[in-house]
Formats: sequence, C-alpha cells, structure tokens
Amino acid sequence: MTKEEWDVLCAVSKSKRNIPKTIHEGVLMIARLGGFHARKGDHEAGVKTLWIGMRRFTDIIHGWHVAKQKDVGNG
Repeated sequence: MTKEEWDVLCAVSKSKRNIPKTIHEGVLMIARLGGFHARKGDHEAGVKTLWIGMRRFTDIIHGWHVAKQKDVGNG
C-alpha cells in the first residue's frame, strides 16, 4: 500500500493517526469498510467481510485518483 492509500484509508475510517501502528489495525479499518462492527465480544472479521471492505476501498481509491485528475485539469 502506498502512503497516499494509507492516507485515504485513515481519512475514510476517521482515524486520528496518519498511518496505522500495526497491520492488524489496518486490516480492522478495511473490515469496518466491509461492515464489521469490532465490538468487544465480536470475533475477528471473516473473509467475506474483508473482501467487501477491500472492494469498497478499491472503489474509494479509484474515485480518489479520478478526483485528483479532474483537479489537475481544472487548475
């Protein structure tokens, strides 16, 4: 993952950090995009939830790149 992708992930997940401390924290951010609640009694996120989160994150990154291209063209 690039620095820019980490920044977008943190912005979307409303994280107070610029970059997650651990891989587990990053995976949790992706899982939340897939609908995982991360409540105290919950187990780890499943494959389907992570897949949905990654699909959503991929769409967000694609939209980010499209928006950046349009900003450059309008400047």
